[in-house]
Amino acid sequence: MKPKFLLLLSLAMMLTPSFLYWLGPLRRPAMTDGDVLKMMPCPVCAGSGLVQNQNCQRCRGKKQLQHVIPGPHRPTCIEGHVYAPDGSTVVPEASVTFSSEAGSWSRKTDEQGRFGADLVPGRYPVEIDSPRGKLKTFIVVAPQVTPSPVDIDWSFPLRRDAFTLKK
Repeated sequence: MKPKFLLLLSLAMMLTPSFLYWLGPLRRPAMTDGDVLKMMPCPVCAGSGLVQNQNCQRCRGKKQLQHVIPGPHRPTCIEGHVYAPDGSTVVPEASVTFSSEAGSWSRKTDEQGRFGADLVPGRYPVEIDSPRGKLKTFIVVAPQVTPSPVDIDWSFPLRRDAFTLKK
């Protein structure tokens, strides 16, 4: 009796994430404090439900889509590339240090000279240090104001920056 119970229990545990995904709790967009979900007109068909006398492929004729209205603390994913002073070669293993009122934190660039960070709106002093050179600069992250449809991308917005070191 015990092996059958354990088998059923393990089967139920394996299938639970699938059921939760299709029921909705795991399909929520990336949200932060202050973000709001709101039904708004479809950006493709402008809320008519039709494109060239056919059902809109984006909203499937429903005329509205769920949008995330960004709050004041919605982060932006920063993907940076660090280049050597010549501007053509990437710098692996460079130390990238961010500062804010809450403190500072560091990242290392990968083999392609890339690093990443999720930053809330604000101004961040950045120091990049490597044997090839150094750089002190600022990253300014503006608050987001444009609602984004949830059906396309459920993640935070991405911003790419390039940094060229100085000798």
